[in-house]
Amino acid sequence: MYVPRLSRADLDDIRAVVTECERADGSLPLPWTVVDLLTRLLRTQQWAVFATSLRTGSTWFTQGWDMVDGRYVMGVEYDTEHVQAHPLYWQLACSLPERTGDLASIWTDDLMRTVAGDRALRESADLAIAASDGSADAAPPEGYEMMMCSLLEPAHQLRVLAVLDDPVRERDLFLLELLRPHLVQGTARWRRAHPPSLGLTARQVEILSRVRDGLTNRQIARRMDLSEGTVRTHLNHVYSRLGATSRTDAVRRFFETDPRTLLVPEAVHHDPYGPSLSAERG
Repeated sequence: MYVPRLSRADLDDIRAVVTECERADGSLPLPWTVVDLLTRLLRTQQWAVFATSLRTGSTWFTQGWDMVDGRYVMGVEYDTEHVQAHPLYWQLACSLPERTGDLASIWTDDLMRTVAGDRALRESADLAIAASDGSADAAPPEGYEMMMCSLLEPAHQLRVLAVLDDPVRERDLFLLELLRPHLVQGTARWRRAHPPSLGLTARQVEILSRVRDGLTNRQIARRMDLSEGTVRTHLNHVYSRLGATSRTDAVRRFFETDPRTLLVPEAVHHDPYGPSLSAERG
């Protein structure tokens, strides 16, 4: 196993990241102090943290940190619409975690190039810009990407994207892998305070939670002081929103997930790498 030689300053920063993640107050997925430490450890020019539903493709939170004119600019946005909703997203190298079901790897330019092909990687930035503003002539962003994904419950993904000034080194991968569990732990309080709804109301989430606990409609109605008809109506709306066919299916779709069943268009499911790449992998 590769273990880099770390300076005392590096070790101090690593300990500080762990400490700050443990004491995170839940107001942000990652405290700005953590992002600042990671920026120093990994020599990054940009960070982005996305909390995304694997069932609907929607992003309900984005936290960004970018270098602009020699200084860092921070931003937070709720209820965002992710480029994943655009058909072109599924042609980009950045969709490989969903397309392959691999949320364990730390994705880099080199790894994405190996799986998606040189052409797909070169076109990724232009396609992303085209998806957002219709322009296909914009220049790709400068820097080298490193992307970490972690599976959250229920059925959500935390994605951390870093843009580095220099090519990604083994040291960078080691550090991000080392800190991954602490970064995920650091988001726990925030996730509890900002639960995604997948379009469900708080009342519908409460009813579905009681369904998960094994209660019947009559028992749910009694405990929530509702009529059985109201409970049935709420559940029908839940089924419609989640694309579920039964109580069990609705619970599974909302509270559980499997990387092999991510929200990927049928055409991509059938041939996720394209004809030539599929032939090479076969």
